[in-house]
Amino acid sequence: MVGDEEILPYIDQIDVVAEFVENATYIDCEKPVASLDDRKSGERISISEKYYKPGQLTLNLNELRVRLSKQRFRVGLGQTNLLYRAQDEDSKAERRILYIPDLKPSTMEVVLETAPRSHAVTLKNFFYNYLTGKAAIGVIIPPRGFKTFTFDLHIPYYVLRENKKLLIDSCREHGDKPLRKSLHLPFLSGRQGEIRSSDSEQCLYEAQLSVAVTGIDHRIWTAYGSFDTYFSSNDSVQSRMDRGDLAADQVTMYNYIWDPREYFFKVLESRMIGIRREWNAIALKVEGDVQQSRNHGTLPLNFENSDTRQEVRAFSEWSRKMVMLLRSLICRLGDTVDAWEGFQRKDIGYFQFDDDSPTSALFLKDLVNSVETIFSHLRYILRRFHQLENELRQDSPQGLHAHYNHGNHEAQLFQQKSARHIQMLTVITILYLPLALASNMFSTTPGVLPFTPNFGRFVLCLFFLCLLIVASIAALSKWDFFLKLICEHVPWWPRKATKLPDIEGGQGGIKGD
Repeated sequence: MVGDEEILPYIDQIDVVAEFVENATYIDCEKPVASLDDRKSGERISISEKYYKPGQLTLNLNELRVRLSKQRFRVGLGQTNLLYRAQDEDSKAERRILYIPDLKPSTMEVVLETAPRSHAVTLKNFFYNYLTGKAAIGVIIPPRGFKTFTFDLHIPYYVLRENKKLLIDSCREHGDKPLRKSLHLPFLSGRQGEIRSSDSEQCLYEAQLSVAVTGIDHRIWTAYGSFDTYFSSNDSVQSRMDRGDLAADQVTMYNYIWDPREYFFKVLESRMIGIRREWNAIALKVEGDVQQSRNHGTLPLNFENSDTRQEVRAFSEWSRKMVMLLRSLICRLGDTVDAWEGFQRKDIGYFQFDDDSPTSALFLKDLVNSVETIFSHLRYILRRFHQLENELRQDSPQGLHAHYNHGNHEAQLFQQKSARHIQMLTVITILYLPLALASNMFSTTPGVLPFTPNFGRFVLCLFFLCLLIVASIAALSKWDFFLKLICEHVPWWPRKATKLPDIEGGQGGIKGD
């Protein structure tokens, strides 16, 4: 699939997808990697088959390649050839749903190799948004080329789990880094970062939901879906097949959704319910920890105690990490809310009006209202994240700014300790100064001193030097007292006062004519 670069929204789309596909490895190809559901228009489920979906297949990599390589529609067949007519009926799949959890490079390569030319741009956008974790909800109708439509849904979110060990995404991007980040959050386990006694720890996982519905009209269309399940063992291909909730695509228990707009919004509604649940869990945990720190009361401001300084330092570090976490949550949730609001301004009209089918229009209206209710709740969570961040940074008396002064106090304590060390060094130097001076004097060349050096005179010189240094120290420490004493006992010669000329009186001045 080359070409179409000029109509792609991002300049690096081809490079990102190509680099990811380069890591494709065909190991353990017997493991299920995808679910494929092909249906003919108007097909219904009988009551006896409500738990059995004959068109839905769980496929490994080789089976997926074979299945997608088959011709989806046969044209130009003779009306008299019953064999070809039967094959045409078997291969006719007007509605195709391809579900690929934890998209791997090898699976992506198979899909790109077997997809029709009309899906080229759709798949490039789909894979790029999935790999980069972007948020997007919209309708794409190309201005030229194949007359197709595409409904895009890309939702990034976080998942909070309590695990004994941090789970790492096995899917790797270019540079052998995990495609999704996994974060260990020990500061969410207790007040001020205290780790709870159990073996489990709070872990935050990046996740992405991507769905693209593309087709030529309301009867013939294809849905591609993928989202991350590396953090949960209950969301594998086989487990979802067993539960029968491939994409929540049943209007009732016995009828499928055939309209692509209804299918798109039904998937959006069902997935956003789960995503809202994940955001609720994160919000409750973060808000609970902040509330717990608020109930702890005001920390003492006496930093002379080492335990107090350690407590304040731990609280400041906890607040800093919590603010960083809130910023990440705000960024990802804010992108999702912005994507929905942009969709409402630009593309919601494609899903609200259908004069030909009043029933479909009513069903779509109910779905739109349901999704809007979900996003209203997400907006509330986003506002709460902003409020918590502001509280920790500015508003709360126990926020970061209220306790950063302990850092200045630590610096003052360090300066005081350094000053004491310098003072001790100065005292030691002063104590050894008389000995050093006396030793230097008596080690000079013979004849320099006016007397013959001997031990007695060395001791006497050392004694006088000690007295001189002590007197100097006393004079420097009590200089005001000694200055006053000198002023009182030393006579001062009276100075003659100099009479200044009286200019106003004319004395000493220049007389005029």
